[in-house]
Amino acid sequence: MRIKLYTDKRLDRSGKKPVRLSISFLGHRHLTTLGCSMTDDEFDTFLKCINGEKTKNKTAHPQQDELQRLLHNISDKLEWEIEKVKRGEISDEAIDIAKIVNDCKGIKRNPTQNTTSVEQLYLRFVEDERKRKDLQTGTINQIMGLYRDLNRSYPNLSIERASKRDWIQEYLDMLVKRGYNSNSIRSKYRYLHWFLKWAYRNDLCDDDFERYKFKLKVVSNRERLVVFLTIDELLAIKNHNTEPASVLCKDIFLFQCFTGLRYSDVIRIKNTDIRDGTLTILTQKNGMLLTNKLNNYAIEIAGKYHNKFGDTLFPYVSDGTINVHIRKICREVGIDEIVTKYEYRNHQRLEITGPKWMFVSTHVGRKSFVVNSLDFGLTATQVVAYTGHSTIQAMQPYISISQKKKDDAMNVWNDVERLSKNNDDVNELKAQIEGLKRRLESLEKPDGV
Repeated sequence: MRIKLYTDKRLDRSGKKPVRLSISFLGHRHLTTLGCSMTDDEFDTFLKCINGEKTKNKTAHPQQDELQRLLHNISDKLEWEIEKVKRGEISDEAIDIAKIVNDCKGIKRNPTQNTTSVEQLYLRFVEDERKRKDLQTGTINQIMGLYRDLNRSYPNLSIERASKRDWIQEYLDMLVKRGYNSNSIRSKYRYLHWFLKWAYRNDLCDDDFERYKFKLKVVSNRERLVVFLTIDELLAIKNHNTEPASVLCKDIFLFQCFTGLRYSDVIRIKNTDIRDGTLTILTQKNGMLLTNKLNNYAIEIAGKYHNKFGDTLFPYVSDGTINVHIRKICREVGIDEIVTKYEYRNHQRLEITGPKWMFVSTHVGRKSFVVNSLDFGLTATQVVAYTGHSTIQAMQPYISISQKKKDDAMNVWNDVERLSKNNDDVNELKAQIEGLKRRLESLEKPDGV
């Protein structure tokens, strides 16, 4: 068991930092507040007091002794639960850390809060987290997807029921039976866990959900198929004699391929965002400000639509519509290399094999820019500066798939014999030079020496 104290980074209304408590107990972790706020000096003094060091009363918190007794009480009760587990009287899964801590604090949960429906609380959760984390529209839309799913499947679900491990397993099993793949189920579980953590922080449920372990097998980075279009394939699409109904979709997709921007950002570009061949835009997903010089391909497309559709560069076209048209074009230009995509569904690994054009979507444009840029010699850091990825780690799947870099690295093996032969030739020449030097020295010596 390990109990750790730390202060929040944010200040409360009194200008002090709330003190938080982290308890690691039999493989579980419980986070809560100590119920007070302190200045940095008061917190340092409190830690010294807990460790048995001498402290100055001037910097002590008014409730220091009471808080110290509270910590000792929590520690004693948890130690007693550990002894009960060792004796086999109870299992570690049966221990409710939240209840133990709240009992020590003298907190009793309001039973009327536990019956509040998820439908009532979820909108509060979205609004609170939107303000706290400055969530973008795309993230909110994904969170609301879970809201609609829960309302449809469990219209009268209470927060008390939703926070239980058995219900979480029941919900995920239902998604499996519906035919969702494991990656989609994991995404829904992560949003559900986020919501339940918010509810727990607001004393609306207990922390039983924290003991749930997600067990479904998901596609690893090594198994994940990264579909991208090579520069030759992109030029084939660009030069394709496209029917008028598909031209706009093709140009929006190619603009993504030549800039690396997400569909959600491309469709929002304003005419005033492009000046002197440079695009300045605030990304929707992570709120990152990008100022990128456009290449000639992107400038050509932007010039074609400049000031033709009001304030925005492109008229609105849904990503689904673009996907339909661009797949048709890819099929017509012969992008039919057979590729295989792996996914886990209903606890089984499936292989989905087909021509590449079947897997092309708007996001493939962004991937194509990344992989081609790496092939052209740009560093991952430079590419991230253009695409607005949050971290270099997010680029790892594309770095590993950059075929040109892999081929160039493998060519080192092809040169081994040539390099070895060259080394032998060099050594032979060096020996000949040394022999010539010795002969020249002997000729330069006068006779009789």
